[in-house]
Amino acid sequence: MQYDVAIVGGGPAGSTLATLLVQAGMRVAVIEKRALKDRVYDAVKPCGGGLDARFWDYLPPGIVAVDFKNTVCQHSVYTLVVRYGGKHQAAHDSDVPILMMGMRNQIDGYLAWHATEQGATLMDNQKLKAVTLENGRYRLTTNSMSIKADMVVGADGAHSMVAQHLGIMPKRKVFLASEWECDTAQMKWAEWERRSLIDIGDP
Repeated sequence: MQYDVAIVGGGPAGSTLATLLVQAGMRVAVIEKRALKDRVYDAVKPCGGGLDARFWDYLPPGIVAVDFKNTVCQHSVYTLVVRYGGKHQAAHDSDVPILMMGMRNQIDGYLAWHATEQGATLMDNQKLKAVTLENGRYRLTTNSMSIKADMVVGADGAHSMVAQHLGIMPKRKVFLASEWECDTAQMKWAEWERRSLIDIGDP
């Protein structure tokens, strides 16, 4: 199989680019390690899932913002609370949503589905094994297939397999982050349902 562009990573960046390229007349393949079913990826990516107001200005052409919001956004945030050192706190209120909250497997899945509707080929449930340059074209090999493309885009995150295979990984400083999902009392949920907290931590 041959394509003009192969994009590795079917997240927001990869799927948006795929949509733009197929609308410009290119043959595009998107390689994604997660499986897509009913517009939802099967794996949940650790992420806060907050979409700010600027996000809607960059939706791929053809997506109806209202449909997207109703499909993937569960909650709207109208108050942003910033806390420093567990003591000092300030809050900003807004009449319009500051953030809209959603799960990344639904956000990413919807954008990937839209790219396929526009004409992109989504090769989901595929892990990239190798990227090689053969006679001026790239060969991408996954766990179950091999394709060729004139151009390759690595949209597969900070630990990009494309960058690793091509030897262009930048030097990075490593830090640890974690995401937690937990049950909470109804009273506490009611207090924070329309609010979001950014806690800077200890000084």
